[in-house]
Amino acid sequence: MTKISVENVASIGIVRDIAAHLLPPEAWSGGQNVRFQDNKVLKFKGHSQVFDPPSVPPYWALAVQTADASLWLYTGLQKVYAVQQSGVHSNITRQTAGVDVDYIGTSNAKWDGTVLGGIPVITNGADVPQSWSPISASQRLINLPNWPAGVTAKYIRAFKNSLVALDITKSGQASPHMIKWSHPADPGSIPISWDEADPTKDAGEVELSDSQAGIIREAALLRDILVIYKDNSAWGMQHVGGKFIFRFFPIFTETGILTSRCVAALPNNEQHFVMTGDDLIVHDGQKARSIIDRRWRNFINNNINPDKLETAFVVGNPLENEMWFCFPEIGSNLPSLAIVWNTKTNAIGIRELSEAAFIANGVIDVNSPLLDWNSDSQSWDGDTTQWCGRAFFPQSLSLLQLDPTNTKLFKLDDTNQFNLTNLTSFIEKGGIAWTGANRQGTPVNNIEKRKLLTRLWPRAAGGPFEVVIGSQDDVGGAITFESPMTFTPGVDKFIDSNANGRLFSIKFQSSSDV
Repeated sequence: MTKISVENVASIGIVRDIAAHLLPPEAWSGGQNVRFQDNKVLKFKGHSQVFDPPSVPPYWALAVQTADASLWLYTGLQKVYAVQQSGVHSNITRQTAGVDVDYIGTSNAKWDGTVLGGIPVITNGADVPQSWSPISASQRLINLPNWPAGVTAKYIRAFKNSLVALDITKSGQASPHMIKWSHPADPGSIPISWDEADPTKDAGEVELSDSQAGIIREAALLRDILVIYKDNSAWGMQHVGGKFIFRFFPIFTETGILTSRCVAALPNNEQHFVMTGDDLIVHDGQKARSIIDRRWRNFINNNINPDKLETAFVVGNPLENEMWFCFPEIGSNLPSLAIVWNTKTNAIGIRELSEAAFIANGVIDVNSPLLDWNSDSQSWDGDTTQWCGRAFFPQSLSLLQLDPTNTKLFKLDDTNQFNLTNLTSFIEKGGIAWTGANRQGTPVNNIEKRKLLTRLWPRAAGGPFEVVIGSQDDVGGAITFESPMTFTPGVDKFIDSNANGRLFSIKFQSSSDV
């Protein structure tokens, strides 16, 4: 009887561009709600409500750190709120004579923002950009001081000591290729001028010349340059001083970005993760490489809702060494699925989402590390919180998901459920036609020879899960599955089977709170 061992099961992840029977032994042919880390296939953690309930349906958020507090600024359509770690929500919408002046907001008018010298500055492309200083639950937003009259901007970024505004409208005239920058601000203050005509100031503006490449969609810092993304190109903005202040140069002339929010920096800020519209790439400002294969691209193209492309976004999950591309599936108005790329192993997993208008990085202390035994009310087997962990960055960094449909804020990677509802996770390997192993221990395929699978030894930890074994006689033929069998790690050592055929499929799945 032949025994075959498969190691390094998290080294490749899920592969969709190769037929299952041609995959390396370590690769998987399908899966959902699984991630790949430390040579293990793991069930994704779920999410739980935090800061409940938000005061308005939340569409965008910005984590704000002061010397002694961590807060979240979050936006509705017409109002903006701040929430403290205690869960207290405060209306910080601008006011005139003590009366709220609501913003011109729609679900398609995306809020955007940055922090310059510790001062948050946000914009929605329709109203005057807003600043929040001093940062306090009792402090209302105000129109950005010294901002030019009759001007709006869709995007705003802190770069060096200046603010950079992009996709400008002046007196109702749209200039989607225009970039404006302010005079450098003193530390802890707002720029004193945006007047490009004032020779005593270093403010300026420029129009990117490649209008055929589409409009400006996004901008993100990469090392010492600001990368500006259009539909089909990318430009670099670099500080040079002197007469010109900044220089602008093309980085890519045929590759751009799908929509705003579709770029995020890797943790070392040496590379960008970008959804270009037809590919997921990583680039360092010079060279770009695809991180997905052809069938993954087909999977995205076949499943993304073409009418809601503008809701897609990417986000980094630095604690797990992951980058997520979140997109709306057909039939969904907001992102409902995430392609998850592990930056260390290049493995790709998939996670379901729930009405995710945006996901932000920041501090959520609601489930801070426990300091005493009696304060832990969860069961030993079901508790996923840290014990006496460090309560500061980066260990305290979390992902906050905004769900405007249900007016919820969720902490991701928390608990084993999706907001108290069990989730289904599975990982599958099909097309197994192994008849033995070579001298290096690598399984050898033979799709012509009939085989009998009698026993499977999963190397597993955690709660009970199901194992489903199937067999087929031909590549692409019908698969006959046996009944699911429960495997309990620490109790069971193997699964017996009577499957016979030329190829086998093995699926590990769980729909329980484990």
